[in-house]
Order: sequence, then C-alpha cells, then structure tokens
Amino acid sequence: GTAFKVAFGTAALAALFGVLFNIIYMGFIDPDYMARMAEASREMYEKFGMPEDAIEEAIEKAKEGSTLGGLISTQLIGYVVGSIVGAVISLIVGAVMKKDPPQVV
Repeated sequence: GTAFKVAFGTAALAALFGVLFNIIYMGFIDPDYMARMAEASREMYEKFGMPEDAIEEAIEKAKEGSTLGGLISTQLIGYVVGSIVGAVISLIVGAVMKKDPPQVV
C-alpha cells in the first residue's frame, strides 16, 4: 500500500517534470531543436540507404510533431506511458517491500 503510493507518486512527479521541461525547452528555449533533429535523422537515414520517399515521409511525420500543439500532445502521450511504466515498477517495489519480516521464535 504505502510503498506503492510513494513509488508511484515519485514516478508520476518525475514524468510530469520531464514533460514540463521538454515543452518549455523545445517550445520556447530552443524552438529549432526539432528541425535540427529532423535533419540529423535525414542524414542517418541516408547513411543507412533508406529510400528517399521513406525518408521524406519520416521527416514529414517529425515536422507534424514539431509544432507546439504536436509537442504537447506527444509529451502527454509520453506522460501516460511513463506513468504506466512507473505504476508497474511501483507494484513490483510495493510487493517486495510488503514481504513480512521473519518471525523470531
């Protein structure tokens, strides 16, 4: 009970801080970040010999996510996924912590 609540609360709070940081950084501090990452991805795809039409499709999808609205929606999805992973880890931690101490006879 308590171990799960503490672990999940910590994981949810950490995920929230990560989301807020990403939105502030990529949306306001360095708005060109996503464009640079798209260009780096293009170069990597070309090195691996990916077909040009597939590269263009991947870059277009990346550009859709680089708007502030796309960034926020992507980060919210990341928050939900992070919270689910945090919940699973918290359940494991809670189960381990719940073990009854050995009885002294």
